[in-house]
Amino acid sequence: TGIIFSNSPSKKVGFANSTNLVKVKHTKPMLSAKKTKDLLEIKDFINGHEAILSWKLDGLTIVLRYENGKFVKALTRGEKGLFGEDITHTVKYLRGVPKTVKYKNYFEVRGEGVISYAEFALLNRNGSHTTPRNMVSGAVRATNIDRYKLERIDFIAFELINNNTSFSIKEEQLDFLTEQGFNVVENELIEAETPFNKIKETIEQ
Repeated sequence: TGIIFSNSPSKKVGFANSTNLVKVKHTKPMLSAKKTKDLLEIKDFINGHEAILSWKLDGLTIVLRYENGKFVKALTRGEKGLFGEDITHTVKYLRGVPKTVKYKNYFEVRGEGVISYAEFALLNRNGSHTTPRNMVSGAVRATNIDRYKLERIDFIAFELINNNTSFSIKEEQLDFLTEQGFNVVENELIEAETPFNKIKETIEQ
């Protein structure tokens, strides 16, 4: 009907969201990644070249900034991907967010804040949240920090940006992030000229 009542479960976040989160400009616009479940679209995109296949995770996209080997800031994607909200105060408690890394130059990493269905079910016994994504979004933007919940959210890295390295391919970027201690999104290398039936088999596995 298009009618949404004020007490609808879809309107419940379960946390007191802060309206005072500081807005910070992204160094590079955070555009939304395209996703597909159409195997022919994937085939056309790869077009006989080497490629990396990975999951598009359904959580909250987060940008982490590192300087002098230390975690210094975390931002949401924010409005139109241009300005994000500073959520450093909560993201520092997420699993998979290294406080220190070996690489000393400035760099940024993008990833997804996600929670497993098992953890979600355990934490959502009172039915405050409609989806795992809703729970993650509410927890990291909350004014009342709940470490118990935050420490059950995982940060999964999927992109390295703004760094002084000379990585030319995605595989090298993901290897770098793994070396720095990040949990990287599950991925599979598709070699050039891989037959389509092999690509299809990889995806279905």
